[in-house]
Amino acid sequence: MRKSLRELAHVEYGASPSLVRDEDGRYPIYGTGGVQGFALRSLFDGPITVVGRKGTLGNPLFSAKPCWVIDTAYGVVAKAEVDAKWLFFNLARFDLASLNEATGVPSINRNYLYRVEFWSPHYRVQRRIADILTTVDNQIEKTEALIAKYQSIKQGLMHDLFTRGVDEHGRLRPTHDEAPQLYKESEVGFIPASWSVAALESLVAAGSSITYGVVQPGAEDDQGVRFLRGGDVYDGEIAISELRTISKAISATYRRTLLRGGELVMSLVGYPGEVAVVPVELRDANIARQVALIRLDEEVVTPFVMEYLLSSIGKTRLFEKQNGSAQQVINLADLKFVQVTLPLRDEQTAIANHLRAARDRVSSEKSHLAKLRRIKLGLMQDLLTGKVPVKPEHNDPGNGVTSNGSPKAGVKARTEGVHA
Repeated sequence: MRKSLRELAHVEYGASPSLVRDEDGRYPIYGTGGVQGFALRSLFDGPITVVGRKGTLGNPLFSAKPCWVIDTAYGVVAKAEVDAKWLFFNLARFDLASLNEATGVPSINRNYLYRVEFWSPHYRVQRRIADILTTVDNQIEKTEALIAKYQSIKQGLMHDLFTRGVDEHGRLRPTHDEAPQLYKESEVGFIPASWSVAALESLVAAGSSITYGVVQPGAEDDQGVRFLRGGDVYDGEIAISELRTISKAISATYRRTLLRGGELVMSLVGYPGEVAVVPVELRDANIARQVALIRLDEEVVTPFVMEYLLSSIGKTRLFEKQNGSAQQVINLADLKFVQVTLPLRDEQTAIANHLRAARDRVSSEKSHLAKLRRIKLGLMQDLLTGKVPVKPEHNDPGNGVTSNGSPKAGVKARTEGVHA
């Protein structure tokens, strides 16, 4: 049975929080972008769904507790025998922006919102569906937190490794304050005694130079050569599946930038300063004018230089000549003179390996997060439409999960990989 939102909930206007806003307030103030401060009292008791009324119309928010909702949003309050979290998931799945009929600032008329219809099962089924989806949401939140944690750890590790390095046992050296005899002064400050400082251009292979690629790539050519643009390089990776192609004839006129695999490419525009090592599978691909090609000497460990340029220290040296300019480009001439602090080859390898392990951990969690999001989308499609029946079992309070928090039989196929 399908029911309109008018049958399922009350849609109430938010209000200006100007008279109740206080940094010591107990109640969160919700706007369409999330919490925007705190209030001394609540406007809604909760649970409610916050839906944008003006401005940002998608991405509704759920609050289980009392809160304030600003005047550019609605508070959607579930009626009796309607599960509030189930209603939130339905609103989250619906294309709310499609209700916009304003010619200026996007807005939703409450009467239009009331007309939206959802497949509406019995309350206990609603509750079970909501709890199944909440189980996945909880895992998504935990994974996002893990990614943030590992990224923070990696940033700290990068700083330590590029200022202190590692000893012959692969352990971090003591700091300069702890063991000043292990360091020497250089043009970039104190560095380990065995390190040197070199301009990036001086590290390239003999007969090579830092250069850019195709200036006029022409039209897409399905039978052509894969082609890297500035936006295709980000955080040590190349978006291989998103690469466009150019004709073989145009690529052939830029033979100097045909990729071999193993060299560095850097985005000059798009994501300026982002750099990655070219995988072997991109051999014979080419690059755009907005990408720099850096072929390093075999005595230099390429992944080490990549990680260095991605570190906060490397970024500072990469952008120091911009002097606060908002210009989102990297000048090729400046790039050639970026200073790199360079350990001996074995230490370069050890540092690169430490950071590869940290990068792999983050990458693994990101892959898991993408899988969870796909699972959630599939579950929402199956469960919120009635495509896959969900029936409360005997003595089931309606939550649809077992005592250890995992989804019950009947929905397990969609939740493989979800761990409570």
